[in-house]
Amino acid sequence: MYAQKHDDFSDLLAEAAFDNLFDTILTDDLFKPVEGFTPTDEERAKMEEAEKTAKALSGLFDILKNI
Repeated sequence: MYAQKHDDFSDLLAEAAFDNLFDTILTDDLFKPVEGFTPTDEERAKMEEAEKTAKALSGLFDILKNI
């Protein structure tokens, strides 16, 4: 019923989903290396790529949230 009366319902739902994703799943702890673990060059490259992707997505969502 709310969705039928409010055009921004899908935006609110998407924002809540992304907030939950970044607050509970894609936390900074996810990208911290485990003590005693020495990654290979390939693993290090993938970790750096994942961190850059997460930062880019976070920035994109911040921009979209302010539109």
